Amino acid sequence: MACAMNMPRCSPLLPPEMELEIFKTAARVHPETIPTLLRVAYRVLTRIEPLLYETLVISYPTLPSFRHVLETKPASFWSKNVRNLLITGNIDVSDAMLAFSVLSACTDVRNLGVYVPEDVLPYIIRPGAATDKGRLQRLHVDAQTPIDLRLPAFMGLTHLTVPDKFDLQEFVTELPALPSLTHLRFRRAAHRESLCAVLDGCENLEVLVMTDARSNWTVQRVGGALGIEDVRFVLMPVRVYELINDWEVETRGGWDLWARAEAFVDKKRRGEIQPRKLGFEFSFRVLLIVCAASRCWIVKSDGIP
Repeated sequence: MACAMNMPRCSPLLPPEMELEIFKTAARVHPETIPTLLRVAYRVLTRIEPLLYETLVISYPTLPSFRHVLETKPASFWSKNVRNLLITGNIDVSDAMLAFSVLSACTDVRNLGVYVPEDVLPYIIRPGAATDKGRLQRLHVDAQTPIDLRLPAFMGLTHLTVPDKFDLQEFVTELPALPSLTHLRFRRAAHRESLCAVLDGCENLEVLVMTDARSNWTVQRVGGALGIEDVRFVLMPVRVYELINDWEVETRGGWDLWARAEAFVDKKRRGEIQPRKLGFEFSFRVLLIVCAASRCWIVKSDGIP
């Protein structure tokens, strides 16, 4: 009764370590509750606040105001806590310079997404960032500007999404600079010869994904025409507006593009994905049956979310 009448002086009913573990679990499972959890108690704030910044999304028009946030925390806070960083929006050069400052402060970023206009991309992806230490594991770039994959920051990359204007044939010559690369994705049509050159030249590659913003039927026709037998190749319909959401799903360990592609490749290796007849089409007044020797696209019956 005395305890109930004087709650502030009562010790937690659970051991402090267990109490904080419960709050951390709640924050990870339901990240939208973090702002509320921060107001529970100071001891909770000190443990939970770093989780709020574990995945950091900065975008226009909120990017300029982030300068103040950057200055309110010591450099060690950003280097210790930020693991996933997304820079997105129709930003200008001055905003890009600020984004570079953020990237430079987050020295232990493992997953970086950059979805910005092509003219400002070189101001963000360039030598001198703290990521040059080679700790970066995943890079997603959605722009028309090529990037130099020989930068020190990319030595440890395992997952890479390349810009649209990236030359796949030239990429084969840069493979020695990416010894850890296992997952590659690009968002544009490519010739069969270029795709096969990448697959043949990168033995460590586990998944090669080509995304297409067109309809499922068009994607299936493209896949059938390519006729690539390598089980590592996956063709997926993905709209541009879905890319950022997919990146956020990836940071939570959900069924993102990579997870779906991996599941499909595993099923193909086990012989669970059968070739599929695409259908019929007329060409020069001749009825053709279009078939795929090896299906490289996912269908509902595959049981992949």
